[in-house]
Amino acid sequence: LFELLFEMDESLNPDDIYDEIWPLHVIDTRDPEQMGVLYRLLSRLPQVILHYLHTYVFPETCEHQGLKLSACGQELGGDLVFGRRLGFSGTPSELLPLELGECRYERRSDGKMLSVLTDPAVCASEALPDDWGPEAVLARCARGDLRALIDTGALVTGYTNKQVAEALLFGVDYDYEPQSSSSSYERAPQQRPCLPASLFDGVVFLDEEDRKMILLRQGRKCLALDQSGTPRTRRFSFYDQVHTTGMDIKQALDARAAITVSKDMTFRDYAQGAFRMRGIAAGQCLTVLLTPEALKLMAETYEACGHGSWATKLAAMKKEIVEPLGFQSGDLLEDLAAWLVVNSMRSEKLQFNLLSEQSLSNVWRKRAYRYLVQPNVRNRVGTTECRAQDRACLDVFRQRLEYAVENTVPTSVPFLQKLRNMRQAHEDLVVDDHEKQVADYVLGLVAGTENDDSSASKAAAEATKRASEDAAAAAAEATAAEDLGTPGEVAKERNFNAEQVQEQEQEQEQEQEQEQEQEQEQEAEEIPCEFKQKRYSRDNDNPTQWAWADLANGAKFPPSQQAASGAAFHPLKEFGVHVKLGSKSKKLPFPSYVAFTNNHFNPGWSLNTHRRLKNVVVLLEWVPGDVDPKTKQPWGLLGAPPSPTPQQMALLKRAIAMFDAKNTGTAVDAESLEDSLRALDVPSTERGNALATLLGGELQSRQKTVSYDALATAVAKRDVYAMEAGRFYAILSLPEAETCRALIHQRLGQSPVEGNNRTQVALHSLAFDGHPIDAAMKLPQDRGNYQRELVRQALRFLDSEHFFPDYALDAVLRANVQLAEKAYRQQWYDEVRSCRRRQKAMGDSVAADPNFASAGIQTLFRIDDEFARLALRATRARIKNLIASNGLHVVDAFRAFNSSRTGMLTCGELYGGLDWLGLKDLQPAVIHDLVRLVDVDGDGLLSQVEFRSAFGADDDDDDVGGADGTGGRKI
Repeated sequence: LFELLFEMDESLNPDDIYDEIWPLHVIDTRDPEQMGVLYRLLSRLPQVILHYLHTYVFPETCEHQGLKLSACGQELGGDLVFGRRLGFSGTPSELLPLELGECRYERRSDGKMLSVLTDPAVCASEALPDDWGPEAVLARCARGDLRALIDTGALVTGYTNKQVAEALLFGVDYDYEPQSSSSSYERAPQQRPCLPASLFDGVVFLDEEDRKMILLRQGRKCLALDQSGTPRTRRFSFYDQVHTTGMDIKQALDARAAITVSKDMTFRDYAQGAFRMRGIAAGQCLTVLLTPEALKLMAETYEACGHGSWATKLAAMKKEIVEPLGFQSGDLLEDLAAWLVVNSMRSEKLQFNLLSEQSLSNVWRKRAYRYLVQPNVRNRVGTTECRAQDRACLDVFRQRLEYAVENTVPTSVPFLQKLRNMRQAHEDLVVDDHEKQVADYVLGLVAGTENDDSSASKAAAEATKRASEDAAAAAAEATAAEDLGTPGEVAKERNFNAEQVQEQEQEQEQEQEQEQEQEQEQEAEEIPCEFKQKRYSRDNDNPTQWAWADLANGAKFPPSQQAASGAAFHPLKEFGVHVKLGSKSKKLPFPSYVAFTNNHFNPGWSLNTHRRLKNVVVLLEWVPGDVDPKTKQPWGLLGAPPSPTPQQMALLKRAIAMFDAKNTGTAVDAESLEDSLRALDVPSTERGNALATLLGGELQSRQKTVSYDALATAVAKRDVYAMEAGRFYAILSLPEAETCRALIHQRLGQSPVEGNNRTQVALHSLAFDGHPIDAAMKLPQDRGNYQRELVRQALRFLDSEHFFPDYALDAVLRANVQLAEKAYRQQWYDEVRSCRRRQKAMGDSVAADPNFASAGIQTLFRIDDEFARLALRATRARIKNLIASNGLHVVDAFRAFNSSRTGMLTCGELYGGLDWLGLKDLQPAVIHDLVRLVDVDGDGLLSQVEFRSAFGADDDDDDVGGADGTGGRKI
């Protein structure tokens, strides 16, 4: 404290009278000498002044004052104090100070909240007993199926947070009981239901200082949460009502929490509490605990909105709420959301009135404040020189407290008239045109809302009048019904007419909804193509000519060395874009048999200029047909892939073990080998040859199994793929593609290159993976089909595509992209994509596509290599075989796994189901990666459709080559 004093006041001399300070325990407050020294030492410290004010001054002078200074959020939201203001809220509203501007909402956030909180697969409802109390809420949570209690409704009262933790963990309940004749109350502990010791080791709560604490079962210790080391799956969390906003406690992936509701809650309160579960709808779920009073209020609101009798609605709610988990229709959740929204509307009406009053007052408060902070005025206030205008501006910030009680009923004044009276009373402070416009704007807003309220009241009165007239008409019809037939016939006719009218209205509503949806889809898709602003150049764009006859000469194509900038073809591994002067462009080690022409992209451009990249549209494939005279081998050797690392070999061995359906531990049989070739994306037209190669020779002499080591070597060396040396690929510009196609047509029925009958040529479209555009080549061929698909997917990656199915992801990785680090791949992709016209934000229809969620480009930047994905795909194939070998239909297996009967499979349930099938010792990380692989919509859960698609029997629908081996996907 003394060091702080000397830092604040350099004029003090420590060597003066302060060199000897008495210890605290010997200070005598009755000694004037000691108190004088301490006063001079401490009187100017802010801490001492604050203590003196709050302990002595304020309690004596401010407890029953007739005036108080007033302030509100307008001072923070306006420019009175701060020139620039920024605000953020997870549950925003339009009720903001005028000077803060309009609220900019995140798109689809409100819809997502409503969708999640009314989804019966995510939320369930449960009724509390009629005689409910805090003990009933805690007893429900103590059953062991919940992982958290979010008390947004403040139903747990009379307990501190630590006492709630003790009650949940040890079953101790605290009831208030008077002790003899004393007027005070003490807590008497009683035994209550508690959390099962086999499932929970501690309870997390927030203490008085907002710290995350955990009460441990062992030793009853209370520690900071980050020091306990308790796993998320072994702890229970309690959020009291104060901490249901803005407080995060991490939960298990499949945790289910209870949330409470009270009569005064709004939808904002409910949403804030529900989304304490950060993984809600992605594995985490909610159970809403509803009191009988809340159900009755919901039913009464239903009737007040004109939808029917509250008693009928209440009976329907009670019928649904007793349904078991997973069998509720979700109507009650929608009714709950609707009731909370109505409560929000009522609350916001009051808030709007208060905001309007504050906004209007802020007009003259700003002028008064800026007048008072002038130096000359500030010096006059509180002195005899204070002027009337000074006091008038000061009174703006004073609020008089009235303690008198009138002996008559006060006259009610309309709110709009009250605001007008306020403005008239402060007319002298509303001076310039801007202030008048703001005041008029606020009054206009209030006038508009009151007109809406009066119109609604008139409409309600007219509706009541029409209802009375309809009742009278119905009575008249009933009187005249004797002439029309029996009462039953009249009722049938009336019902038939009503049904016809209702059907017509429903058809009109459906047509209107369809038209609105079409308009919204068109608006959503009209997203402009954005690109990074750069100084693009078009210099040195002259075409480079090359001879068609060179395709028959393999020596003309430089697959292994870098070509000169003026050459016709360049290896794709030399492709890179210019970033900035002095920096080297990034390049990926694509296969050496893939190239691009100088007309598509000149590598010299990457040295000193930015270029707008052309789209990859047409791919040229050709086989020269000649051999290298020195080596007697085809031109352009494939090159052996790098040897797998020990970690990659371990993943490969794990994948092969998954292919071993008979669990031999040493070899894979012929039937399982076919599953492994399918998982390896070997085209169906090449599987027979690959199977013969692995099993050894003709059918009669084949061995029945392949050892783990032999299969691992074949996969690591790419021997399972019929790759062919001397087969080349090149990206063409569109003019080049037109010329090549004309030359193919010119020699239709002959060799594409005159004088060489062995040369083969084909033109492929990158967008269409079926038959080629034109070809002087027999397709599909015995070899090279997967090689072509590998090149096509690598070029899609080059073309900045974003959607890659499973087989395409693996193909890109096998195209040597996996040899680069994950971060380096993403940097290369981002740099290339920045030079293209590509949408940076996807349209609504694209982003909502479930296939996009599971097959996006981000997977290539998250997965290390093909071996990691192969292990997952092998696990999926093994699960498929285990389900079939156990005689189960895939739907029956899903129902057996889904022990919660929610219709959505969690990671924990999948783990238990696989253990039951016999697939044991799978690590949690493998389970999570497997779910990511087959989870189409990306919600962290597996639906029955996703489970059936991933693990059900198929007819090779996911083959890379399709039936013809041309690399086609079925569309």
